[in-house]
Amino acid sequence: MKFFRCLCLIGLFIFLNSQIIQALTRQSLVLATSTESSLPALTVQEARKLFLGMQIQKAGAHPVPLLNISDPLIFEVFLQNVAFMSASVYENQSLSVVFRLGGKRPERFDDLKTLVAALQQNPGTVTFLWENQVRENEGIKTVNVLWQGSLE
Repeated sequence: MKFFRCLCLIGLFIFLNSQIIQALTRQSLVLATSTESSLPALTVQEARKLFLGMQIQKAGAHPVPLLNISDPLIFEVFLQNVAFMSASVYENQSLSVVFRLGGKRPERFDDLKTLVAALQQNPGTVTFLWENQVRENEGIKTVNVLWQGSLE
């Protein structure tokens, strides 16, 4: 009986540790904007179109995308789980949209502080960030979650 109880406790310990590790490696990619913005939530499809260079209108607002390339991992997660394409295909598609439909490609930011400052100063602009990056920066808020998962 003691042996069985010991095995159960070891199994419970291993299970709880795996749950904690999984929770720690879980990330959320969110769409973020200025706290001054009244932009409604955008679907993943609307965000995809927006970041490809298409103009969209939602509840009277015309969101302006800011492309976050400050971290290769966040950009890769965006490409795989929101845009559903590789970096080269994304570049080609965004150029194609601009040539076919007019407009312009999203402004690119390779520095997180500059990106956050642009969001804060320009209500109506949106970008994708990790959820914890939104919490760590004042003046910006989450519009909605684009992707949640483990980065394994």
